[in-house]
Amino acid sequence: MISLSIYREIALSLAGTTEEAHFEKTSFRVNKKIFATYSKANNTASLKLSEIDQEIFSRIDPGMIYPVPNKWGKQGWTIVELNKIARPIFKDVLKAAYLEVMGGKLQLKKVEKNGPVTKKATLRICKNDHQYYKSSDCPTCPVCEKNAKPAEGFLSTLAAPARRALQREGITTLKKLSSYSESELLNLHGIGRTSIPKLKMALQEIGLSFKT
Repeated sequence: MISLSIYREIALSLAGTTEEAHFEKTSFRVNKKIFATYSKANNTASLKLSEIDQEIFSRIDPGMIYPVPNKWGKQGWTIVELNKIARPIFKDVLKAAYLEVMGGKLQLKKVEKNGPVTKKATLRICKNDHQYYKSSDCPTCPVCEKNAKPAEGFLSTLAAPARRALQREGITTLKKLSSYSESELLNLHGIGRTSIPKLKMALQEIGLSFKT
């Protein structure tokens, strides 16, 4: 279960986020644009997702995460039942909403004694001569990563760390994936619990399942 205090903690940890009233709801904004709201009456969140993220997260549990049942839902606005969702999954879906409104540019914060500060991004050049800015120590070039992402298939639904983990292991087909158990996959560096429902759904669609 996610309370307003937990919701606020996660949302405000994303750089540039502000909390403001929005009619009878609480809203969280970045660059003056709303990416999430909170309804106290229903203890629900409404998040602005991309069409792809909305579909993927809704597959986890359609009774927990689902499109707003009107024209706003077709624009990516998605309801999250906060009484039902676990913190790790909510953190992922909230960050996805933040990134959607930010245009995919995530600014990182670190906590120091004097409070949160934004880490300054530096210009880097990868081995393929792509120029990009990054504030973390991660050496991955976002341009190379984008070019390497499959256009379709189950790997295209995963976040980059999970996709790379499977590719390192040689898991590039659903048949190969079905030869692993959930626990074996979770032992791979880069695979988190939120990846498992997506992989399970992909297997079920062609009549396969994880190894038991």
